[in-house]
Amino acid sequence: MTDIQFETYGDNPESRAIALGEVESVYCELDQDASATFTWNDGGDDDVLIVAVGPGFAKASLLHSGEFYDLQVSTDDGLREVNICGQLSEHPVRFLMSRDKGLEVIKKAGDIPELFTSYTWVNH
Repeated sequence: MTDIQFETYGDNPESRAIALGEVESVYCELDQDASATFTWNDGGDDDVLIVAVGPGFAKASLLHSGEFYDLQVSTDDGLREVNICGQLSEHPVRFLMSRDKGLEVIKKAGDIPELFTSYTWVNH
């Protein structure tokens, strides 16, 4: 599966499938205040990657072998209120990365071994 489900939230919500090759241009065109998600293998039974993007951050989650993981980028134990999918909620800072890092992750969608080799994932 090479399509990514792209969704935006807020005043003008949008949902559409985009090709993996389109991800970078769509991602980079997002407004800095936008709340959006990029989901690879949306609706799949396993190996689903979601990168949520909000004002000044991104967050990656992965379903693999029936287990849920979050990508950890620091050891900070603090919480930060962020807008994910149009909803404000508190999330551990250790799972919030730069938007550039979020783009890097979603561009590797479909290469699960590479995702596990390149990043630290915490099982929930």
